[in-house]
Amino acid sequence: MNPMLSIIIPAYNEKERLPRCLDSLSLFCQARSYPIEVLIVENGSTDNTYEIANQFSKESHNFRVIREQQ
Repeated sequence: MNPMLSIIIPAYNEKERLPRCLDSLSLFCQARSYPIEVLIVENGSTDNTYEIANQFSKESHNFRVIREQQ
C-alpha cells in the first residue's frame, strides 16, 4: 500500500483513550477513497496499551504498531 496520508499516534499508557481514538480513526479511514495508514507508536507503556493497539492492528489492515522499547 502506498498511503496518501499517514497518521501517527504516539501512545504511552493510553489504555483508557486509545480504543475510542482508534475506532474514530477507523471510521475516518473507511470514509475516504484514498489509502491511509495509521501508525501507533507505543512507547514502553506500563498498562496494556500495546496489547490494545496490537489487537486493533490485527483487525484493521491499514493500522500498524511500532513498539519502542525503553
